[in-house]
Order: sequence, then C-alpha cells, then structure tokens
Amino acid sequence: MKPLLSIVVPVLNEARYLPQLLARLRGFGEHVETLVVDGGSSDGSQTLVRADGRAILLASARGRARQMNAGAAEARAPLLFFLHGDTLPPPEAPELIIRALTDPGVLAGSFRLAFDRDSALLRFYAWCTSANNLLTTYGDQGLFLRRGDFEELGGFPDLPFLEDIEFQRRLRRHGRMIKLDSAVRTSARRFERHGVLGQQLRNVAIVGAYLVGAPAARLKKLYTDAR
Repeated sequence: MKPLLSIVVPVLNEARYLPQLLARLRGFGEHVETLVVDGGSSDGSQTLVRADGRAILLASARGRARQMNAGAAEARAPLLFFLHGDTLPPPEAPELIIRALTDPGVLAGSFRLAFDRDSALLRFYAWCTSANNLLTTYGDQGLFLRRGDFEELGGFPDLPFLEDIEFQRRLRRHGRMIKLDSAVRTSARRFERHGVLGQQLRNVAIVGAYLVGAPAARLKKLYTDAR
C-alpha cells in the first residue's frame, strides 16, 4: 500500500531520543512511512533504526538541509512531514496533517512547541510558539506540506544553518502557512545549557540578523562557538 504521509527525520547522534521517537512513529500505521536520514552518527543511532523494523534508514552528507532533501527524494507519499530526531509528534499528528492539507488554501504548516522539561520560562516560550511568524516558528516544530509544492519550491536551500528559516520565508511568499493548536514535544537540552532566556534571546538575535542579510555560515559559527 502506498503511504499517504512520509515522515523525514534527519539525525546525527540522536540515540538518546530515537527509541521513543521510533516507537511513536511505528504506531502511526501503514499509511505513514518513516525515513531516517543519518548524517554520520557514531553513537549507535543507525543500529537503532535498523532494528526498528518499520523505519527506512538512509545516509547522506552531513547537514540538516542535505539530509532532509535526501529523505524527500526517496519518499513515496504525496505529503511530507519533516521532524527533528529529538522531537516527539503528538499521537494524532498524521490525521491533523492530512486534514490540514486537504484545504487547498493551505500551502504548509507546523505545530506549536512543548518541552520535555518543565519550568515557567519554558512554558512561556512554548506559549509564544503559538504565534505564526518567522521569529516564533523553527524547524523543531515540524514542517509539513505537499510533496509537489516542496519540489516546486526547490527543496531546502543548501545552507549550513537556518535552512528552515529560509525555506519558511519562501513558503510564506508563495502561500498560506498555518500553525496547528497541537504541540510537538522537543528536547530542552539547548535551554538547559544556556538558560531559557539566554537561549531564546540568542535564537531571536540570530534569526533577526539573518533576515537583514547576515550570512548563514557566519551565524552558524557564532551559534556553535556559544555552545
């Protein structure tokens, strides 16, 4: 049976999160296929995917944009859902995505964000992600769209960083992008490392700098050096 939805998961050393994610994705049924695109993991991530029995393991050059494009190229379904390896979609995600994309007025969409740790600041940031704009919508919120539209827009740009922002900017120029009320749950590890406020201010500053013309490669170095 040809799937209705292809879930593309780029990973690099995500063995800590993959067991729970793969278990969730297995429960989505035969109308959903999962393609995990590994960028050269050394922590056993590939072994976990091979042992899953349902997920398809692919390999590509390292880089989230390249990995997601490689997965999309192998996807069989007419609908695509790009999901980070440390992010858990809600159980009803396939139905929500399929329903949203039956509306011809919707080009693409994403989910709100929730975290695997609890704090007042994290809850506040999660609430902020209900806003539907470039500064509160990132790749870890899960992007979904029709395969034909993805191909027409040229896929993710071959950038070392912020490929999700650039592709989202293209999407918003071409049509309506929605934000669903349901949330994906992602790792709070970045916020634990830098503090919730510090990480969020860093995110907004980096995206703002990119939108006014700063090169992605330079911003990636700043982001990486701060880790």
